[in-house]
Amino acid sequence: MGELRTRADGTRVDSTTSEGESAWVASHEALFAEEAPACAVCDGPLTEEADDGYDVAGRGLLMWARGDERRFEEPTLCPACAAAIGVSALRSWEIEEEEG
Repeated sequence: MGELRTRADGTRVDSTTSEGESAWVASHEALFAEEAPACAVCDGPLTEEADDGYDVAGRGLLMWARGDERRFEEPTLCPACAAAIGVSALRSWEIEEEEG
């Protein structure tokens, strides 16, 4: 094993393994730390600010079926991804309407 170093966030890093690859070693605090909410598409952080403008976070809706079972999931989205997905969906719907 190589040299163990401690990072600012408390995780310990092994600079090199015996095979020459880098490796991560984490304490139990890092493993069980609560993660901040993130966008399901770009992994960007989500803010809790209330905004009346166009910069509003959203949610997606994923639906799938297997046999008689139906499942739904509502992933959180950042404002940029919510807007991009919404506009893409509206455009696709508009194209379908034009084609008949």
